[in-house]
Amino acid sequence: MMGDRLPIVELYSEASYESPLFRDILINYYKSMIRFWSQALIFYRRKRFRGFYHSIWSNYDIEFKALEETMDKQYSHIKECSMALHESETKNQGRIVRGETSD
Repeated sequence: MMGDRLPIVELYSEASYESPLFRDILINYYKSMIRFWSQALIFYRRKRFRGFYHSIWSNYDIEFKALEETMDKQYSHIKECSMALHESETKNQGRIVRGETSD
């Protein structure tokens, strides 16, 4: 999931990084990834028996569902923001080509 999205996020960030709004969204996405990673380390570094017990009886969704939902929302924001910035830039380029001024 996260690994599959990284190339797309990187592509969007190369195209849209100049926008402060996009940078904030991107920073929050990476923060969520780090939170997920740190929770996963805690989850999988439990003592052997306790870890075995958790792997059988604990529900993965209880530990990670909220983090995954947050990352999904932030990923959607990254895509939406990048598309909006692209659309805005395209409109501005069209105005320049047509010789219009922005009043």
